[in-house]
Amino acid sequence: MIILGVMQNQYFNDPDKIRRTLASFGDDVARREKYRRRLIAFALFRGCKSGRVLERVFGEELCGRIVWEEASREIGGHASSVFPADVAHLTATIADVQPGVIVGFGQVACQGIERALGSKRVPFVRTIHPAARTNAIEQLQLARSLLDAHLR
Repeated sequence: MIILGVMQNQYFNDPDKIRRTLASFGDDVARREKYRRRLIAFALFRGCKSGRVLERVFGEELCGRIVWEEASREIGGHASSVFPADVAHLTATIADVQPGVIVGFGQVACQGIERALGSKRVPFVRTIHPAARTNAIEQLQLARSLLDAHLR
């Protein structure tokens, strides 16, 4: 079963460099999106707090199975960057990935997914952003249990 994990948005120390790299694909949307999704997973699990927390709760193997995406294609320059969800982007992502279950991490991602799903009936696990300053671990462990139930 394909699992789609949706975070809020990416951030990099040099967002313009990433934008230039993505723009270098020109009109080749398929190659650009494939590269962008690989970049999301690569950056997420290379030391940032969100990636560390996700691996702690979901484990490296399950994290590696998830197709990682962002609620917005916008790229921020710091961890506190927040952009509204891009519903058209999420709708296209869901159509492309055809997930058996979706996990939304954080309010921005969850609200965007809800709007993108509309009346589609795809199991949807809503949870906290992994870098939230509250009891994220406990809430993510509950989400992990719900995800495991869908995977059985």
